[in-house]
Amino acid sequence: MSLSSSPTSPAPPRPFTPAPPPGAAGAVIGVALPCAMFWPNAEIIAFPIPIPIKARTLVIGLALIDLVLARIAPDVVAHEAHIGGLIFGFIFFRLQSISRRKPVAQPRQVERVVMVQSASREADPHSAAPMRPIQRPTNDPVAAEVDRVLDKISANGMGSLPPEERRFLDEVSKRKQRDLN
Repeated sequence: MSLSSSPTSPAPPRPFTPAPPPGAAGAVIGVALPCAMFWPNAEIIAFPIPIPIKARTLVIGLALIDLVLARIAPDVVAHEAHIGGLIFGFIFFRLQSISRRKPVAQPRQVERVVMVQSASREADPHSAAPMRPIQRPTNDPVAAEVDRVLDKISANGMGSLPPEERRFLDEVSKRKQRDLN
C-alpha cells in the first residue's frame, strides 16, 4: 500500500484566505477629490465623526491614511485602488476643465427695463400704456421692429399681435438664444 492519498479520501481543508471585497471606494474618492478642489471650504459631516470637516481636510486625510495603510497594513482593503481613484479623478477633472474653457466674451450692454402696471390701467383697459421715454438710435432694422412690437405689447397686450408678429418675435428669440450659446 502506498502512502499517497487515495481517490476516496477527502481533500485536506484549505486555510481561509479572505478575498478583497468588491467596492467603489476608489471611484468615490476619485469624485471626492474634484469636489474638494472646487469647494475646498465646504463642510462635510462624515458618519462616525460628529463634527463638520472641510472637504479639503477630509480628502487629504483619507489620502494620507490610504498611503500609510497601503505600505504597512496588508489587509483586504485595496488602498492602492483608492490612491488610483484619487489620481484618476484629478487627471480626469483637470482635462474636463481644460476642454470646457471658452474664450471670455465681452460683456454686453444691457438695457434694463422695469414694466409696472398701475391699478388705473386695470380700471380702463383701453388707455394707452406710456411709451419708453428713451429711444435709442439704431441702424438695425430688426432691433427697431422688435422695439416696435414690444411697445405694442406694452400698450395693448399680447392679444393685439397678429400671427406674423408673433412668428417674428419667436424667430428673433430663437436667433438670440443661438447667439448666446
